[in-house]
Amino acid sequence: MKNSDMKVIAIILAIALFFTIVTSSVVSIASVAVLLKGNTAPAAADADNSGNTDNSSTPSNSSSSTPSSSSSTPSSSSSTSSSSSSTPSSSSSTPSSSSSTPAQQGGSDTPAQQGGNETPAQQGGNDAPAQQGATAEEVFNFYKKACDEIKNNGVAGHTRKEWQEVKAFNLGSFGSVLQPLIESFMTKEADAEAKVSPKGSDEAKDRMCPCTASFSKVASATREELPNGNYKVVIVMQDEDTPQKGSDGVAGVSTGILYYSDVQDTIQNDDTVKKVVKSLDSGGIVYRAYTIEAEMTKDGKFVSINHTTSGEITASVSLVLGKVSGSGTLEFHSVWTDFKY
Repeated sequence: MKNSDMKVIAIILAIALFFTIVTSSVVSIASVAVLLKGNTAPAAADADNSGNTDNSSTPSNSSSSTPSSSSSTPSSSSSTSSSSSSTPSSSSSTPSSSSSTPAQQGGSDTPAQQGGNETPAQQGGNDAPAQQGATAEEVFNFYKKACDEIKNNGVAGHTRKEWQEVKAFNLGSFGSVLQPLIESFMTKEADAEAKVSPKGSDEAKDRMCPCTASFSKVASATREELPNGNYKVVIVMQDEDTPQKGSDGVAGVSTGILYYSDVQDTIQNDDTVKKVVKSLDSGGIVYRAYTIEAEMTKDGKFVSINHTTSGEITASVSLVLGKVSGSGTLEFHSVWTDFKY
C-alpha cells in the first residue's frame, strides 16, 4: 500500500474514532479498518449514551441558587464554541416488557408506594399545587420535585429512548466520503431501542433524568395548561461550553450528552486507538439551548419528557502520520414515556 493511501486511511480512522466516541458506541478503530476494506464489521456493544453505565449512583438533591420574582423568564447567557472537530455513533439497549392497569380517577400528592399496582399518569389530576401563573423558579422546582421522586425513590416506571443526528460537519475534502461512514455508527430515531424500567427498580432510578442543576443556569421556565387539563412544562438551559460531569448546568439535567473528558480518556487509554491517534490537542463541545419539554399532571406526575440539545463540537487530533482538525454539530435526543405510578 502506498504511503499516501495509508495516511488517508489513518485520517479517516481518526475522524471516525471521534464521531464514534461522541455517540457512545463501543466500535473500535479495528472495526472501522475492517469496514474500509469491505468486510463486515463486528457488532457494537451496548452502552449508555451519556458514557456512563445504567448503574450510576443516585445524585443528591440540589437547591435553586437564584430566587425568581414575578418574572417567568430569567436572563440567559450564551457560550462561545472553541477550536475544530469531528464525531458520532450510538447506544442501543434491550427493551423489556411492562404491564399496567387502567388509569385511576383523581390524583394524589403522595408518591406511589413501592411494589404496588402500576397505573399510567392520570389525565388532569387534582388541583395544582402551584398555579398557572407560577414564576420560572416555581415551574423549575415543580419539574425538579417530580424528577427527584423517581430518581431517588423509583416511584414510577418508564421507558427511555435516546438517539443522535448529525446536523452539520466540516471535515474538509473527506466530508463526502466520511458522512456515510459516520452515520453508520449512529442510532437513528427509527432504530432507537426502548429501555423499559419497572416501577421501584434500580433501573427506574438510574435511567431517569436527574435534576440537580442550579436555577441560576436556567434561561427560561414556562408552563401552560393543555386542553386535557395537564401542564406543558418547557425549561431551556443556558448555553454551556464543555460542561464537566457533575456540574450544575446542562450536566445536571441530562443522561444523553457527550463529555469531552470521555473522548480524552479513550484516546489516552485505548490501546487500539493509540496505534492511530497520538493525542487530542484541542477541542470542546458547546451545548446550545438544552430544552426540556414535559407533560405533567397538575399533581406533579409525568406523562412524558422530551430532552433535545445541539452540541457544537470542535477538535484537533495528532495522528501517527500527521494531524487533522474538524468541526460538527450533533443533535442529542432523550425521551421518556409510558410512566407507571
